[in-house]
Amino acid sequence: MKQHTALVLAAGLSRRYGADKRLFSDKTPLICRTLQGVMDHFDKVYLIHRHYDPVFLNAIRSFPTINIPAQQDNSGIGDSIAQAMQYIMDEDASPTASISVFLGDMPFISSNTIRQLKSVANDTHIIRPSYQGQYGHPVTFPNHLFNALARIEGDEGAAKVIKDHIGQLLTVEVDDDGILRDIDIPEDWRTLD
Repeated sequence: MKQHTALVLAAGLSRRYGADKRLFSDKTPLICRTLQGVMDHFDKVYLIHRHYDPVFLNAIRSFPTINIPAQQDNSGIGDSIAQAMQYIMDEDASPTASISVFLGDMPFISSNTIRQLKSVANDTHIIRPSYQGQYGHPVTFPNHLFNALARIEGDEGAAKVIKDHIGQLLTVEVDDDGILRDIDIPEDWRTLD
């Protein structure tokens, strides 16, 4: 049986935040909040992190993620996706129908939303959630687009892959503004439920 896996992007440098926001916390580090939500729904979760990241890796040691060190610490989100996808294609021998790409600084996505998106994931469509007309995360890609994801670069993310395969895009309306909310600056913590 083909499985649906997840990829969490956590290799960024938190320049807008001014410190390593991945580890910032009132009680639970941001990355751990995000991982708690993702791990409940996927048997296999890949996580790409900074090349040299001992403190971060120690903070997530209780999560059974498959950790991928980024090749360089100044890479953009597109580079992170490409490196992770290349690793996954090289190392994962089991059939994967699709992969859901999460951002490490988005801890607000509800379990119901992840279940809803996962229930429509397949090996044909790109699945993108929408809340009141705004597109959010996670975005799920079928396995026939893995090679395209492995070729993206820079800070554009996967937008070009979506644009190039717009006929395969399925937008799912969800009742969850968590698909839009992230932690970019310290003030964003005030919105944490």
